Amino acid sequence: MHFVAARTGAYADVGLDVTLVDLRAGELPHDASVACGAAHFAALAGAEIRIWLIASAAPLFWLYGRRTYAEPASIASYPPGTPPARFLALALGAKPVLIPARDDAARLALVVSGQADYALLSSATPPPRVEALEPLFCLADRVPVPSTGVATEGVGGDRVPRLVGAHRRALGLIAEHPAIAREGVREAFGFTDPEAAWILGAVRRHFTHDGRLPLPQLNAAMRTLGLKRSPYAPGVAVEAQLGGMPTNPPRPSR
Repeated sequence: MHFVAARTGAYADVGLDVTLVDLRAGELPHDASVACGAAHFAALAGAEIRIWLIASAAPLFWLYGRRTYAEPASIASYPPGTPPARFLALALGAKPVLIPARDDAARLALVVSGQADYALLSSATPPPRVEALEPLFCLADRVPVPSTGVATEGVGGDRVPRLVGAHRRALGLIAEHPAIAREGVREAFGFTDPEAAWILGAVRRHFTHDGRLPLPQLNAAMRTLGLKRSPYAPGVAVEAQLGGMPTNPPRPSR
C-alpha cells in the first residue's frame, strides 16, 4: 500500500512526505510501523501499542519444500523471535528447528545445499523464482492474525490520521483498480506480469478494502496470540464503531 500511495499521490494529497525505512538496516527513528505482526507481539509483551489500520488480515509468508511437511524438520527462516518465525510456530503447532538467514535468497540456498529441509519465504519471492521447491502452505491460511497495517507506540501524533487516510485510499485502489496495483508492484519489486498477478491474487484474498476487520476476526486474532488487552485503536473494526470494544483500550503512553 505504501508504493501505491506514493505512486498515486495519496501522500501529497494529505500533506505528508513519507519515507519507508527498512529497520533491518538499523534502528532509525520512525513515527509509525507497517508491521502489525511486530505490533501485536510488542503489545503482548506489554508495550503501549495502537494498531490504527489493518491492511493484511493474515501473514503472507509461504513454507516451501520438496514434500509435505513432516517432523522432525529444519526450516530456513527468519530469526527466532521475529513475527514471521513466531507465526510459523503457531501455524505448525510446534517449535521447529529454525536456521536463521538474512533474506529469501539465503533461505533458499540453505535448502538447495541440503542444510535445511524447508524455507519460509516472503511475498517478495514469487513461485516461478523458486526452482525445485513447491509452496506447501501459506501462513495466512493457518494463522488468522493481521500482519500489515499502521501501528504506533502510544496514541501517535497528528500525522497518523493522515497516514491512515492515505493508506485507506491505497487499499481501495488495490481492491478496485488492479491495473494500478500491478504497475506499482512491477515498479517497486521488478516483477514480471505473471509475478505481479500472483502477488496481487494473494493480496486480494487477504487484504482489507479500507483498513478495517469485523470484530469477531479481531477477537480471534487476540485469542490466537493470547492478548488480554486490545491494541486496536477506535475505528479499526466496523462493529467496534457501533458497539465498542469488549476489551479495555490501551492507555495513552506517559
